[in-house]
Amino acid sequence: MKKNTRNIILALVLLAVLIVIPFWPNLRQTFHQEDSSATNISCTVSVTCQDLSLVAQLQNDGITLDQNGVLLSSTISVGEGETILDALEQAAEEKALTIETQGTPAYVTAIGGLAAGDHGDMSGWTYTVNGEMVMESCDVQTVQAGDEILWSYVTSWD
Repeated sequence: MKKNTRNIILALVLLAVLIVIPFWPNLRQTFHQEDSSATNISCTVSVTCQDLSLVAQLQNDGITLDQNGVLLSSTISVGEGETILDALEQAAEEKALTIETQGTPAYVTAIGGLAAGDHGDMSGWTYTVNGEMVMESCDVQTVQAGDEILWSYVTSWD
């Protein structure tokens, strides 16, 4: 009888784990947001296309940007310990822009429909923090109070 009870408990625990595993990243993020909401910091996130010769073509293609190549510029509040990618995703969500990433560490492949490789082999997204190029992945680099984060779509690395 004790063996059957132990097997039933073990089966229930295993079932609970199997049910929770697919939802764990979302649950973890929810818990993390609740923990980090006590200390919020402000930062500015801007997303631009550096090649102004593309602006008219991008606008015709349905990419929402102004004449200066700006897709978004927003001051947001993020939790302490949030990453550059978290800040980008939050700012983009407020403007209804989609973000696509690839790999771990994360590489941003598209913002607002403008994707790496769309305008030549050297085209893609890069970012700076407070005017400095950061060589760490956006899902690792954390946001500091007052950071000015600039995402730039480049068509060459000149």
